[in-house]
Amino acid sequence: MAFFGWATVFPASKTLRIAMFALGTCYAIELFKFYQAPWIVSVRHSTLGHLVFGHAFSWRNLVAYTLGVLAGVGIEYGLRDYRSR
Repeated sequence: MAFFGWATVFPASKTLRIAMFALGTCYAIELFKFYQAPWIVSVRHSTLGHLVFGHAFSWRNLVAYTLGVLAGVGIEYGLRDYRSR
């Protein structure tokens, strides 16, 4: 989702740049879970806050984000090759 979101915001950007923005965004949100100020904890208790920020850091999420961005890159390259035929 992050890859396609950034690709929508910057449609003329190169695929690698979009992938870096997406990974940076995902990793930053995951690392933000270490921050436990009372105000952000209360935000995380809301439905939207939980969906966006989550509750606990997980290395598996970083792997999942990386695989998701790689899938987005693969889809974009696949569509690019398909359109050039």
